[in-house]
Amino acid sequence: MKKNIICYLNGVSSSGKTSICSFLVDYFSEPTIYLSLDNFHKVLCKKYSTEKWPLYKEEVKGLHRTAKVWYDMGFNVIIDNVLETSSLKQDAKRKLPSAKYIGVHLSLKTLLEREKKRGRNDFKLVKYQFERVHKDMDYDFSVDSEKSSSEELAKRIYEEINND
Repeated sequence: MKKNIICYLNGVSSSGKTSICSFLVDYFSEPTIYLSLDNFHKVLCKKYSTEKWPLYKEEVKGLHRTAKVWYDMGFNVIIDNVLETSSLKQDAKRKLPSAKYIGVHLSLKTLLEREKKRGRNDFKLVKYQFERVHKDMDYDFSVDSEKSSSEELAKRIYEEINND
């Protein structure tokens, strides 16, 4: 029997994590749960959903707990997230020690261009995340979404996580 997997993609907003995950989930023949902080944030009561995400840390910790529950039930779990602080990185590693951590990288120039195309223009947030997301984060491996398509990266990730 094949062991289930947690695949944790970490990268700056607009780096391509969600696009990669949309292809990655299709590679699994077993039941697979896709979890994203964006989706958690969308279901949070509107009065707490502000630009500043006052419950950001609690949402991320809840995402980690949710992933652990699905994993313990025997499901594969794919996580799409932005780990900005060392405390949240530690929380992920503590709660999800068997996860495969994948860094999704992209140049700051391209991140800012993508942000502008999306109409969000939150350049301050992108720059803030760019300086923090990959700092002091130990990955099982990393991908560069500037050099390959999301579909190619999903295939590479699937092959890498199934080589162990």
